[in-house]
Amino acid sequence: MKTNVIKIGGSCLKSINSLRQLDRILKDWPNSIVVMSAFDGITDRLYEQYENEERFSFVEGLFISFSQMLSVGMTGWHEVYKELLALNDLNNDAVFKRTIENCSIEYYVSLGERLSASVTYIYLKRNNRVNFIPSHLLGIMVEGKDDQKYINISTSMEKYEELRESLGSCTTISTGFYGIDSGGKISTLGRNTSDYSASAIAAITHSGDLTLFKDVDGIYPKDPKYFPLEKPYEFMDFDEALEIVCRGSEIVHENAIKLCKEYGITLRVLNFNNPERGTTISKFGQLVKYR
Repeated sequence: MKTNVIKIGGSCLKSINSLRQLDRILKDWPNSIVVMSAFDGITDRLYEQYENEERFSFVEGLFISFSQMLSVGMTGWHEVYKELLALNDLNNDAVFKRTIENCSIEYYVSLGERLSASVTYIYLKRNNRVNFIPSHLLGIMVEGKDDQKYINISTSMEKYEELRESLGSCTTISTGFYGIDSGGKISTLGRNTSDYSASAIAAITHSGDLTLFKDVDGIYPKDPKYFPLEKPYEFMDFDEALEIVCRGSEIVHENAIKLCKEYGITLRVLNFNNPERGTTISKFGQLVKYR
């Protein structure tokens, strides 16, 4: 049985209401691997804070803020805070502070995705059977350096196969944006690469489907911000999608489309708040067919 992989874009993640919507979506996508982006705007702020002397205080504030968000309607947020630390291998406040003060920038900015995924896991496990396995533990291996980084699919596939039997029949919450290098260190792929990470996870898990949830109704011929009468495609083939991306569209990462084409993965771009709206990209897309 093929695994469904879905990815939640950061612009969709703004509050506890976003997690409620994700809970509703998963009723139609049970036993999926869910790739979480960082909550809206957090990755940019992490990049800004890294060189700041208060960088630990900033991250600590994020952990506290999300703990309080998750504990609404409950007494105390401290237990949630401790669980978030444990899920991120930060076993106590002393380890937390020492790790953040001495970490690389790649580890630091990866905390946006890791925090988002662990928050999602804590929320969903109240009513769902879920695992929490961030991408560096799921098998995503990153090679190259600087802006030439890429995911080694064959090596990642081998790593994933070592883990696959232990996943069981439940939803797995994971992360985008980063993996590990050959030395076992966190290695990020660059901004806006969670689509690419999700497509790699779809490839290594032999998934036939990847669904990207965004804050738009799909892929448009022209930017609807400037051409409000434009309507999204309902169906496209991979080459059409790549052509639009090469013309400057940022709806889907170019490498995500290429990987889906290579591995025969049907790619869908759906509206997070209205999943009935979206674009399907496949090998035999229907040309210029609009919703």
